[in-house]
Amino acid sequence: MALLSLLTGEPVRTKFRSQDFAADLFLVDATITEVPTYESDITEHAVEDGPDVSDHIRPKNISLEIEGVISSTPLNLSAQAQGLVSAAGSILGSQLGGFGSAAGAIGGAFAGAALFSEADDPAKVAHDMLTAIWKKRQLITVVTGLTQYENMAIQSLSFPRDQKTGKQLRFRATLKEVRKVTAKTVAIKKVQPSVKHTAPAKADLGNQSATPAPNVRSSLAVKIGNFFGGGN
Repeated sequence: MALLSLLTGEPVRTKFRSQDFAADLFLVDATITEVPTYESDITEHAVEDGPDVSDHIRPKNISLEIEGVISSTPLNLSAQAQGLVSAAGSILGSQLGGFGSAAGAIGGAFAGAALFSEADDPAKVAHDMLTAIWKKRQLITVVTGLTQYENMAIQSLSFPRDQKTGKQLRFRATLKEVRKVTAKTVAIKKVQPSVKHTAPAKADLGNQSATPAPNVRSSLAVKIGNFFGGGN
């Protein structure tokens, strides 16, 4: 971004860009502050030294705070108006037939051209555009002089005004990254049920009389008596 500014000789202005259509929603004439915040959740417990230390550090969603000014007489009124017409078409097209439909795109383009032209106040139009993005919970791309932030949603929005504001729009916006994931269906092989090992059924033998155990002591005495010839 900075290299492009050096090559063209023009400052890179902050842009709010639509992610549904290749169009800039509006340009910021002057960026007063730009504060990106990168945070991570880090465990407070002791971890074992090794290559898996990074598993205990989890990056959080990027947040961006911007304070900017949009003038009623911007640096390039024609470019600002053209971008607002395209942006209006993308937003209003969702109301006419959806972002992906031809009816929404064509109807939105005509509605955008009817609403926004070079005769409109860019500050008022930018105010309505910002509030529409917040209200419709749209994801946008923010292009600054440092980098580009994608999948950003407006978390908070304010428009401070005082006696010095005049015919310009001063805004403060806090945007937060929304991470997207893609669901994937995976085929899983059917697992055959395991064979259960069961014990054989017990046979019913009915009532059985108990067999008395042999008298080991008396049998032994008889054998000893016979050995000595004393048994008959």
